[in-house]
Amino acid sequence: MKKRPWILPTLALIPIVLVCIYPFVWMFFSSFKSNNEIYKPMQLLPTDRSFDTQHYEQLMSWHKAEADDLKFKAAVIRGQTDGLARDSDTFRALIDQADVVETQALALTRGDLFDFKTVFRNSLIIASLQALGAVLFCVSAGFVFAKYTFRFKTLLFGLALFVILIPRQVIALPLSEWLIRLGMYDSLWAVILPGTVSGIGLLFFMKIFRQVPNALLDMARLEGASEVGVFLAVLPLVKSSLLTFAFLQFTMAWHEHLMPLLMLASDNQTLPLALSSLLSSSLQFPRAVVMAGGFFTLIPTLVLFVFLYRQVKSSLSDLILH
Repeated sequence: MKKRPWILPTLALIPIVLVCIYPFVWMFFSSFKSNNEIYKPMQLLPTDRSFDTQHYEQLMSWHKAEADDLKFKAAVIRGQTDGLARDSDTFRALIDQADVVETQALALTRGDLFDFKTVFRNSLIIASLQALGAVLFCVSAGFVFAKYTFRFKTLLFGLALFVILIPRQVIALPLSEWLIRLGMYDSLWAVILPGTVSGIGLLFFMKIFRQVPNALLDMARLEGASEVGVFLAVLPLVKSSLLTFAFLQFTMAWHEHLMPLLMLASDNQTLPLALSSLLSSSLQFPRAVVMAGGFFTLIPTLVLFVFLYRQVKSSLSDLILH
């Protein structure tokens, strides 16, 4: 009888896999549950088909009444500006107060909801451009540090290590103030650009390029290639590493919460930030909406992982073995 040593490990892994994927399956089915069913974590399938529709309509009706009252207050405040000089401090203060009240009314009119297409697009743009920028910067810097000798190389390398040791939360506020001074508040670039600089990415590609023989670079130079041409000739050899780092950077940018919270207004927010605001907006809000949004946040990274699994596995295996 032919031995099959893989059977026992496979059987042992099945319960572990089921435990790991159960939360995601539960999240998917919770997108179709009422609030009462969601607060029963052991109930997997939905049974109540109402989706809290009646309660949702009552909540929206209350929000509309509150919004109408706020709009009336804003109109009263604007009426108080009649006869005031438009450049006076009192006029500007009343206008600012009216704008704040109207913003509150607009938020209530939306019912604490958000435009899913807009926030999903914002997250996709930020994660994609941040991953692309990080790959371009880090692969270039990693190649230079791995294959060239220049002045202050040790100092610059030490600074890169120092950046890794500093928690992101420590520099978030000074960085956000600097970006605001540059006029980048409520711009997607305010979140994209800081994420393109990665000390870990520099170390990652230094390790990768040190595995590339110098003889290949010398051959490219003998054939007349410039230093940029040498760099471009080497890139196909590290294709798996490029895709792996791009995937990891995309995943971190996709789930980032701190910089979008500091730099983006409510009309220009990302999907994780919008879901967080929605979750904390009202305990009476239908949780199925939040569950559906949470499930959609998994799709981009899951699709990328499926397509890039072989490259990620190959790159990480080579990095560990060497």
